[in-house]
Amino acid sequence: VSHGDVRGDNFGYDPDTQTGLFVDWNWTGTAPESKDPTELLISVAESGYEVTDDMLREHCSKEACLMLAGYWFAECTKPAWEGGEKVREHQFISANIAWEWYKRLATETSDQ
Repeated sequence: VSHGDVRGDNFGYDPDTQTGLFVDWNWTGTAPESKDPTELLISVAESGYEVTDDMLREHCSKEACLMLAGYWFAECTKPAWEGGEKVREHQFISANIAWEWYKRLATETSDQ
């Protein structure tokens, strides 16, 4: 089962109990196991935090990167709804990160 929209603003964290949970389960479905961690790390990278090569190899897959890049590239070409104008920019940035990671992971796989 995949959350389907894993990013920082869909995660709640309580520092007092040091627990967290995902919210906004509107996109729940089935997906490759690596989709949610890949999507979360893309959100982390988009927020300006470093995602190391080791993190990328451990938590992401080239299939998830390619799937997310394709989806976001397609979505960012659509007109935004009223009040959602910034979402297309977010999707374009996320798509570019996913595409770059796909190329890195695909290159590493082909080198082995």
